[in-house]
Amino acid sequence: GVFGNSGNRRRLCRSAYSTPTLIPLCYHFFRPEKWAEAASTVVFDHNRKLNMPRVLITDNLSKAGLKILEETPGIEVVNKSCSSLEELRAELAKADGIIVRSATKLKADALEGQTRLKVIVRAGVGVDTIDLAAATRQGIIVMNTPAGNTTSTAELTVAMLMAMARHIGPASQSVREGKWDRKSYTGVQLAGKTLAVIGLGRIGLSVAKRAQGLEMK
Repeated sequence: GVFGNSGNRRRLCRSAYSTPTLIPLCYHFFRPEKWAEAASTVVFDHNRKLNMPRVLITDNLSKAGLKILEETPGIEVVNKSCSSLEELRAELAKADGIIVRSATKLKADALEGQTRLKVIVRAGVGVDTIDLAAATRQGIIVMNTPAGNTTSTAELTVAMLMAMARHIGPASQSVREGKWDRKSYTGVQLAGKTLAVIGLGRIGLSVAKRAQGLEMK
């Protein structure tokens, strides 16, 4: 989803980006030819690019994702958490793009005056930690990965559903206490039961598909 652009407008593009597609998406924005179009200068010194686009990562990403970014030619990746607003502003001033999750707060006081920053990528769904109005004023594009956690969330929902139906939590605690009360924690089977899904969006549909695999109605 794209939440702001240099035309001082806000638009939301629904997309099917998932967490694995975050890396190619970032590469699309940070690859050298994109910045060449914007008249960026690439200087070579002993076959090393000095003025390549700089991508700042301030929150935890998976090692696999970091490896892909770090091995991508044509971009400089800086993985650094910022403990204060002053430190965050200083790092943003040296970055062309930033990848965040939910820990980093990109509010107006962090974004104002950031003339180099071109794009903010949220590795997740919510953008409540990003000041969209401030980003728009600065001409910074804000993107997210709306389908990134859909499968994980649906799987967790089904896991909780099965745990509830079979009393997994209380039964586990009972065994830890040295008891063996099988009759009290027999539970019920999910097959044949009717599942009501309130809100049939991406996650709701994903849950419904998995419920069908369990022979639920």
